[in-house]
Amino acid sequence: MHIFVWGEDTYELANFTDEELMPALTQIAQRQGNPRLGEPTWEQDLAATLRDARAKHVDIKFVFSKMRMSESKTELARLLWSALLRKSEREYADDQPTTPVVRLVSEVHRVISRQTGIFGLKGPSGAP
Repeated sequence: MHIFVWGEDTYELANFTDEELMPALTQIAQRQGNPRLGEPTWEQDLAATLRDARAKHVDIKFVFSKMRMSESKTELARLLWSALLRKSEREYADDQPTTPVVRLVSEVHRVISRQTGIFGLKGPSGAP
């Protein structure tokens, strides 16, 4: 049995780049009517907050809080789905999974494939 973890980071920070997270977090802020979006430093502040979260190895909740957003991890997951799908397809096609969750799915697929194959026992020597 193997136990998989994302390393020091939590799911979102381990599996998505800032370039993937920033548009999704900005969309959530827009839907929530976050007044900080009107500030000229929104993108710089969000990028700095993501860097800080990565450096501290904290949950994405830290980013929601620092950017004065209501936590919405389910909505974030929905918005990141297409990025994860593109990343998965590319990494599977290249047979080079590098994203932790893609490596996990690849390993699960490998284990299941091994367990569901057709097996037979070789009979005694001389048997037909």
